[in-house]
Amino acid sequence: MKRRFIPVFLVIAIANVLYFVVFNHKQLPLDKTVLYDEQNQVVTPDKYKNTVRIFSFFQTWCGDCRREMDDLKKLQLRFNGQLKIIMISDESFGLVNEMKRYLNVEFIFLRSETKLKEMGIRRYPTTFLLDKDGKVILVKKEGKDWYSEKMINKMEQLLR
Repeated sequence: MKRRFIPVFLVIAIANVLYFVVFNHKQLPLDKTVLYDEQNQVVTPDKYKNTVRIFSFFQTWCGDCRREMDDLKKLQLRFNGQLKIIMISDESFGLVNEMKRYLNVEFIFLRSETKLKEMGIRRYPTTFLLDKDGKVILVKKEGKDWYSEKMINKMEQLLR
């Protein structure tokens, strides 16, 4: 029994290490795309520099993405303009606007010219928290616990 356990354990461990190395982003994957705002004007991520920001890569059909938006909306209200939340999709603004009305959310929505999968985003949402200097502080996939005590404390530290 022990002899079977060790190879299975090794395969799982190696798979986890590979997944972490290949899919764990250390920086925003925006260097290979052009972003457009809702007026179809080109926008660069630098437009939002010198603020604490959350960039979330999402799809309108994604249930986890919609649940994450509820938590992000609470954060946005709590920190009253001190925090920029930028939502990025490769879908049309028609679909995005329908979702926005349904969820009653007011974030900065941008459309990526490049498909998110081509940028290395394979799980939705994939969300990045950046400090005022643009350093990636945290990456979360599948939108878990953005409005938790731990996250609120982290935001308060970053916003000082």
